Amino acid sequence: MAPLIWSYWGLADDGLALEFGHAFQSYLAKLNAKNPEECYLIFFAGRAPSDFKSSEILTGADFADFADVQARTIADGAVHKTVTPAETDIKTARDDMWKIFKDRYPNLVRALDSLDSSDVDHEQACAAVTGMLDAVLTLPPDEGGPLLRYIFRPD
Repeated sequence: MAPLIWSYWGLADDGLALEFGHAFQSYLAKLNAKNPEECYLIFFAGRAPSDFKSSEILTGADFADFADVQARTIADGAVHKTVTPAETDIKTARDDMWKIFKDRYPNLVRALDSLDSSDVDHEQACAAVTGMLDAVLTLPPDEGGPLLRYIFRPD
């Protein structure tokens, strides 16, 4: 993951935010299956041990495709700086996402609610984020795009 993605994903246009969302969800699912600890550390890099080394989950064409959509998302966000939606603008989409998430992943609700807890199970946390992305990406694009940009807005 390019660290710049966290600064620009929320500023990219909805189409690229969704395209990267699909690629990122697929990446997280593959990573969580092989290395749940690393998957968790994508979101909490400050908790990684000093000797931490990332693994190579994507190779060849998969890596090239992921790097391409990531670079295009970063570039679009940096150039266009699309205005991040306000919380009131995404409320319906967020409510719809929660309904979908709770229906599909009832066993992961607690993990998603406690992601930043130091004692959360890392495999469950990564699965919860992957499930949350799945729920967002199920929404119509005019709801899912703004919601993704709101969730992953820069601080």
